[in-house]
Amino acid sequence: MNNGAVHHARNIRLLALFLCLAAMVFALPFWPALLLAAWTAELAKPLMRRFSPVVGGRMRGAALLTAMLVTVCFVPVVLLVFAAAHEATELYAKLRESGADKDALLALVSNGAEQGDAEMGAQQLMTLAKEYGSRAIGVAVGLAGTATAAVVGVVVYFWGTFVLLCEGPRTYAWAEKHIDLPPAVTRAFRDAFVETGRGLLIGVGATSVVQSLVATLTYLLLGVPRAILLGSITLVFAVVPALGPAMVWLPVAIALFVSGDYTKGGILVGVGVLVIGTVDNLVRPLFVRFGRIQLSSFAVFVAILGGLTVAGPFGILLGPLAFRLATEAVHQRDARARLPIVTG
Repeated sequence: MNNGAVHHARNIRLLALFLCLAAMVFALPFWPALLLAAWTAELAKPLMRRFSPVVGGRMRGAALLTAMLVTVCFVPVVLLVFAAAHEATELYAKLRESGADKDALLALVSNGAEQGDAEMGAQQLMTLAKEYGSRAIGVAVGLAGTATAAVVGVVVYFWGTFVLLCEGPRTYAWAEKHIDLPPAVTRAFRDAFVETGRGLLIGVGATSVVQSLVATLTYLLLGVPRAILLGSITLVFAVVPALGPAMVWLPVAIALFVSGDYTKGGILVGVGVLVIGTVDNLVRPLFVRFGRIQLSSFAVFVAILGGLTVAGPFGILLGPLAFRLATEAVHQRDARARLPIVTG
């Protein structure tokens, strides 16, 4: 190959690199939805193999699975968000009324406004409108933007899942052909990517759901107000191993003690320590056979907390993925270094 051809090949590589980076920048706002779509499509592969011949093709099977995903996952989540949002509004109002720390704790386990407060509602609303009107408009605009971004993210997730269910094998074959890595290394990174998604969605996610359900049921049986909201918060915090659920039920138990309800507080502490706290050890092994990340528990803990610190809530996904791909890269480097050098 002459110097001109080498120069042109280098320029084409640089141009391809620049354009790929540009495409990644424009796709960056939707990386959580795209990442979840890729993992969901991989997890749904066994169902695709069963449904596609029955319904008459891969596209119809993908459409059926996507519709099932919307019905089983999205609709209940929307209903849960609406219920939790209503309870969060009531709790926020109670917290604004309470001044001292003790009153703020009591607001966690006290019901909504009294009848006398309801009679003053109109006058209070007028006062708040005059005092915080401009600020409320700014908050409303911010919430509208957040809601729009959330809706777009949901659309990208479901559409991406459908596309990857239809075109996933072809897309992977194209990537394997054009990525400048040996096929065995590409497959190893792909397996690590899929393993991380399966481990997070099944191992961590399912365990968090079980802990949240146990906590919500406990709040309901004890008559704790806003049980759905507290259970939803538990679901979010439960992704943090060991300490997550206690960050929710412990303040509630303290609030019950402060309010003088020692029996309910003691029951909640007992359930929190003996049941909610041990669900991770009892339930997680049941999900290990379906999804396990080849990382130590400490590494997963650091990856999740680091991801939360660097990338926000969705860093829960990115942190463990970065750790797992890094370990795979080191493993592949060592494996390639041990290969015999063949000379011509």
